[in-house]
Amino acid sequence: MAIPSRLSVGLGRQDGEQTRRVLRSNQVQRGVLTNRDPFRRSLRSYSDDYALRGVPVGSAVEVTLRSRTFRPRMQVLSERSLTPLTPLSLVRVNKTTLRLTFETNASTSPYRLRVLSTRPRQTGSYRVQYRVVLRPVGGAPNSLGSPGTVPNAAGFNPLWGYGLVDAAAAVGRALGSGPLPDVPFSDPPIAGQPNATYFWGLDRIKAPEVWSRGYLGQGVTVAVVDTGIDFDHPTFQNAIWTNPKEIPNNGIDDDGNGFVDDVRGWDFVDRDNTPIDGLLGDGHGTFVAGIIAGRQVSSPTVGVQGRNLGVAPAAKIMPIRVLSNFTMLNQGDRVAAGIRYAVQNGADVINVSLGFGDGASATSLADPAIEAALQAARQAGVVVVMAAGNERRLGAIRPSEPAFAAGRDLGLAVGAIDRSGRAADFSNPAGNRPLNYVVAPGVNIFSTGYEPVVGIGQSRHTYVLGNGTSAAAPYVAGVAALLLSANPNLTPSQVEDLITSTANWQGVIG
Repeated sequence: MAIPSRLSVGLGRQDGEQTRRVLRSNQVQRGVLTNRDPFRRSLRSYSDDYALRGVPVGSAVEVTLRSRTFRPRMQVLSERSLTPLTPLSLVRVNKTTLRLTFETNASTSPYRLRVLSTRPRQTGSYRVQYRVVLRPVGGAPNSLGSPGTVPNAAGFNPLWGYGLVDAAAAVGRALGSGPLPDVPFSDPPIAGQPNATYFWGLDRIKAPEVWSRGYLGQGVTVAVVDTGIDFDHPTFQNAIWTNPKEIPNNGIDDDGNGFVDDVRGWDFVDRDNTPIDGLLGDGHGTFVAGIIAGRQVSSPTVGVQGRNLGVAPAAKIMPIRVLSNFTMLNQGDRVAAGIRYAVQNGADVINVSLGFGDGASATSLADPAIEAALQAARQAGVVVVMAAGNERRLGAIRPSEPAFAAGRDLGLAVGAIDRSGRAADFSNPAGNRPLNYVVAPGVNIFSTGYEPVVGIGQSRHTYVLGNGTSAAAPYVAGVAALLLSANPNLTPSQVEDLITSTANWQGVIG
């Protein structure tokens, strides 16, 4: 007896073979999961299959699946046995995005990708792509990170660049020795914050090993081009740069630099000499500055009072305000002016924890004014460190501008890792083209906070936990300050080479 057609609607083909489309590296494939696709009864889901092409044996591969119409699920299968592989990692970035990383070898190659839904019989549109994040060199390795594998292009990996910044190795090389020996370092947990500790970032980049040799950033000025800084925070006591050529409050531009009474930097938003985090600011610049050069923690409510907070706790911070919560008008011009001010007034390192969110674009859209300012910094011998951006969940394939200028030899781009060593799911990747890119701690970072008290013109000097590549970049800016305190004659290219060539990619995972 024939089955009425109305009963077959929505059932799909039952676990049958289907025509597979081809998916190649870095290709974005759009598809639609429908009730006409094969139905996997054991998974209670319709499915689309793709043949993965261009996957080298002995590599690690990252697959990203996105759908706004159904909750995505996926499998990678060996084409030979149709057996699902056990992934190295499977991360649900959010409700719409799933990211899977797997390792290839000769016994399971070639591969098939299967797009599925998490909930029964869901349908809808999706986008999928894959890319090789670790390629084999000199033979077939048997596991990710084994001696048989190195990142792409002589140490470069598309996810984490040259790896985790290592202050002990970088400063050791600058001094003509090997990596500085480990030193004991306590990192107490933060009460009420599961899996959070106060100083895991300092420990992970091995800053205490450098301190033990007497290098704490002394003699180095780091400009923080940001939202301004809470000058009066006790952790910044004796940490704020002062302009030695300017007489305070006399209404005269004593040093002839074009800025009147710029004793402690400049505010390019309000166009005055008080580059303090705004009344309704979020404390971004204060947070960044604490990571770079915060002195001793000073709060009876914090369990680590008296401990050094910053990577380079003897460096000076030059506050430069270019960002506001209230206006994006002429932001590129303000950032460029802030960079030029730092160069003109003697900064040795510039930290730029900001970006334009264009990391998902295949091409760079550099701001001409910022580009010219970065070139001026380079010519003046100033090291520039820039946050890579936080758009990976939105499909970022490279650092945002201005950090992408690291690919034009105009500074260092920095991504973020968490305490487990995993690349943060928000952190823009390095991309497939080698550039000066490293990673640093950027999740659950303890630093100085700024909490304005509306109506009375004061602020509470707080300490907070924060996330982002904005937190990762100042770790690297701090390491640059440590390098320059150990050897003040280093050029920007030498600092970049020391940081990238000693970065440790083993233990960093996608």
